[in-house]
Amino acid sequence: MIAAREDVEAVVSTLRERGAEWATCAWVDVTGRPRGKLIVLDRLVEAAAGGDLYTPRGLAWIGRSDPKEPEGYTVPDLERAVVLPTDRRVAWVPSDVHQDGRPFPHCTRSVLGRQVARAAALGYRVNVGMECEVHLLTRADDGRMEPFAAASDLRPTPLYDVRSAMDCLPVVEPMVDAMDELGWGFEAFDQECGRGQVEFDFGYTDALGMADRLTLFRYLLGEYARRAGAVACFMAKPFTDGWGSGAHVNLSLADARSGENLFGDPRDPRGLGFSPLAYAAVGGLLAHAGALTALSAPTVNSYKRLVRQGALPDITWAPTVVAYGDNDRSCMLRLPRSRRCIENRVPDISCNPYLALAMHVAAALDGVERDLDPGKPGVGGRLPRTLLEASEALAADALAEEALGPELHRDLVAAQHSEWEEHHSLVTPWELDRYLRAL
Repeated sequence: MIAAREDVEAVVSTLRERGAEWATCAWVDVTGRPRGKLIVLDRLVEAAAGGDLYTPRGLAWIGRSDPKEPEGYTVPDLERAVVLPTDRRVAWVPSDVHQDGRPFPHCTRSVLGRQVARAAALGYRVNVGMECEVHLLTRADDGRMEPFAAASDLRPTPLYDVRSAMDCLPVVEPMVDAMDELGWGFEAFDQECGRGQVEFDFGYTDALGMADRLTLFRYLLGEYARRAGAVACFMAKPFTDGWGSGAHVNLSLADARSGENLFGDPRDPRGLGFSPLAYAAVGGLLAHAGALTALSAPTVNSYKRLVRQGALPDITWAPTVVAYGDNDRSCMLRLPRSRRCIENRVPDISCNPYLALAMHVAAALDGVERDLDPGKPGVGGRLPRTLLEASEALAADALAEEALGPELHRDLVAAQHSEWEEHHSLVTPWELDRYLRAL
């Protein structure tokens, strides 16, 4: 929906008062990478009227390519415009991309927006928190990537090491200041299990707002890391002998009018304190586990994280089972005793948050509408072991096709299959070490 000119001019005036001279109507491609043009602030009025034009395939570089195709244009979400803490001359405006008066099929922000609207029509507000694990690294003289905080090389794990956390302050301190300035409700930062791995936790918000936040979080952290001589790595698992980086999704449904969380029930016969509505949502998420995994763990590398044997030989903290449990971290879904939400432990930090959350909302609502029983805790099959397996589940999931739209659904499956085939055809150093002189 294109905003009224006077409303846009009021936003421009506010942004100018805060020091902005430029703006970017930031949209994301299918990988989750932010894209956009840098325009002078006054041109935001023209951009909001459909004047910020793009070649549509810049959204994706997947699917059909037609040089005669009409241009796309941004639809800025002006209520969510912010001034960038990294450069206060620039306003960042999360945006959808439309074409011919309707959302462009590969605009993933629009995909999530449709599911949020569907939840609202049923009387629900979708609240989401995401736990952001990343690796802060630096490049050694010999070209290898190593931890930015030297102390995080502790064995078997540097988890919660104070010295490692302190060593990261040149990156962390400005990032935390930025989150506070943006009103994200920063909660905690810690050294995680892996070498160079850290976690940022910040407050819950609505689903669309959380996807916007994760997109901007990755941009800001990357910039603050660069300024400190570090690299913010958003791979799911950068080291073979290390730990994977998750972006656990914590989801709940609230009453759209009162804001009351609807997932709690002290009379829960299962004894976990959750409501029938919550268990139905769990049932929906489990029913669509394969498609959820394809969109939440979207790369070949993602599946190096979702394995039974981790850096410690006797345990894994990564999910491997399509099941729910109250505190079993090997399950896909966890129902924490400390808060009334469903925690999906599959998503990793490389995901496109709009696609991942769209499928979460669609699956949860499907479970609610069909009143699905999730069964007994801890009981279920295994998660997909490869991107190919997850992508085949995505291809076969009718709800995923409906939620994403037929064109995006088809093109995502094709792109994932292509990535798998490209990776599968490579001869790796591991193979050479193992087989070169085996016979």
